[in-house]
Amino acid sequence: MKIQPIKLYNKFRQWLKVDLRLARKGLIVVFVPMTFVLILMSILAYMLNEAEFDVWKEADSKLVIAKANSINRSFLKDEELDQYTKQDIIEQIQALKKLTIDNPAQLENILQLERLANHGLALCQKKPASSKELSQLLQDLNLQVEQIEKEEQKEFDKNIFRSSVNRAFVRQGLVLGLVLNIILGVIMASYFSKGITARLALVFENSKLLAKNKPLLPPQAGRDEIARLDRVFHKMAETLAELSHKEKAVIDNALDVIFTIDSDGRISMINHACFTSWGYTPEELTGQKITKVLHKSDKALAMVLINKLIKGAASRAFETRLVRKDGTVIDILWSATWSKMEKSLFCVAHDITQRKEVERVKRDFYAMISHDLRTPLTSILFSLNIVLKRIDNLTSQLAGRAAAETSKDLTEELQAAEHNCAHLLKLIDSMLTVEKIEAGEIELSPKMFKLSSLIKKAEEGVNAYAREQQIRLTWQYDDAAIAADEERLLQVLINLLGNAIKFSPAGSEVKFSARLSDNQLACEIEDHGPGIPKQYLSTIFDRYKQAKTREDKGGTGLGLTICKAIVKAHGGEIGVNSTEGKGSTFWFKISVISLNKLPGKQINKEDSLG
Repeated sequence: MKIQPIKLYNKFRQWLKVDLRLARKGLIVVFVPMTFVLILMSILAYMLNEAEFDVWKEADSKLVIAKANSINRSFLKDEELDQYTKQDIIEQIQALKKLTIDNPAQLENILQLERLANHGLALCQKKPASSKELSQLLQDLNLQVEQIEKEEQKEFDKNIFRSSVNRAFVRQGLVLGLVLNIILGVIMASYFSKGITARLALVFENSKLLAKNKPLLPPQAGRDEIARLDRVFHKMAETLAELSHKEKAVIDNALDVIFTIDSDGRISMINHACFTSWGYTPEELTGQKITKVLHKSDKALAMVLINKLIKGAASRAFETRLVRKDGTVIDILWSATWSKMEKSLFCVAHDITQRKEVERVKRDFYAMISHDLRTPLTSILFSLNIVLKRIDNLTSQLAGRAAAETSKDLTEELQAAEHNCAHLLKLIDSMLTVEKIEAGEIELSPKMFKLSSLIKKAEEGVNAYAREQQIRLTWQYDDAAIAADEERLLQVLINLLGNAIKFSPAGSEVKFSARLSDNQLACEIEDHGPGIPKQYLSTIFDRYKQAKTREDKGGTGLGLTICKAIVKAHGGEIGVNSTEGKGSTFWFKISVISLNKLPGKQINKEDSLG
């Protein structure tokens, strides 16, 4: 029977600890001492009220004694009482009755005094009054007043004692209540704070376990904020573990070698890709210097770059050679970033051996094109020109219709061969130009020249082709002296104008316009050809990309690519606006320096700047 209350008490304590929210626990810590104070104050207020009541009783007792003596003195003072004195005696008796109404014993004494007073008043009305009767009356009055005084003294002593007890209780209650309230507040605060700190300590311990990547303590029971925080913490730990597992899976399955290097240059972590790429297992490389796998010729440079990154240099990519476990040498591209928090250099090593080989083969291929194809084709083209000239000379010397027809057939065949040979040379030159520009092997040679000189050269370059295609050219531009690579810009203009002429219908117009504003040259070439379908607008400047039209106009597919490379080399941009069936407008903008706007520099229009 005694176990059940203990169980209930323990359950109550557990409920207070885990089920109540922190705000409610705080309210309990405040509410319980406050309730105790209110109860104590109520008791003390009651005791003070009782003490005040006792004081009033003391005053009433004194007043009763005083009035009783006053009545007695009134009879002793004068045998013949006047009307005022009689009325005063009656009023005092009535007042005594009111004062002693809650004391039956004393009220009986007052009533006896009233009867004696009335008897005395009656004797005083006799003329003359008997001395003996008056003497007896006064004697009875004295005895009755003494009886009243004794009764009041008894009540007075009782009130004084009770009043002193109440005052002592109030004083002791204040001190005891203050002490108990402090003790209760400390106990409540200690009880709740101990429970809170103990449970927070578990959360803190879980945080340390999480940092050490160890299993967490079991989740805490309850529905308060700490329990919710602990559950959220466990959920976060599960999420982090899942993300870490996924991250590890990604790193382990990555084709590139991912590893970290500490400040001493040692490999602290590396993924399994090192086995397939470098031939080493992660266990063989962990803790080893990175120089172990670097080519001896690249060790010094690689360590200089790594030390710069460790000292806070910006992240960068660089290439080195690496010796695999089987002794073969591979090329790798590093991408490295230093982490101050982890005090490690995070690196990704990408094997670029095949890319390097492709680049080498590519360079050899273009060298072969340049030397083994271009040179023979140039010789063939030169020989064809000589043969054509000799045929012309022989034709003029030979007579007869058969000779003329034979000469004409040979000339047409040779001209076709010459055209095809020239087309091959143009294709080869275009390919080599694109490669050199994109490889950065061709540098721009900016110089000052007149814009009108550039336009004139472009006009001379396309006039014959425009007349052949029956295209009318119009020119609109602002003349000025600018600084740019004239030869490269001329190549761009001729290419764009040639394309516009080639795709324009006979009898139409190709319009060229150029504006110079704020040291920026903006050129537009507008035609009225078939336009470019939308699906080709985004790729029109790519290599070997041409818009598919109803009529195949031929071409290498590299002209616009070369234009784009030259414009970008000038720090500009190029584009096209086209509506299918209505025509196209190719445009480009490049930054130039206008001599007309240079401070302190005058232009002499007679100078030859181009």
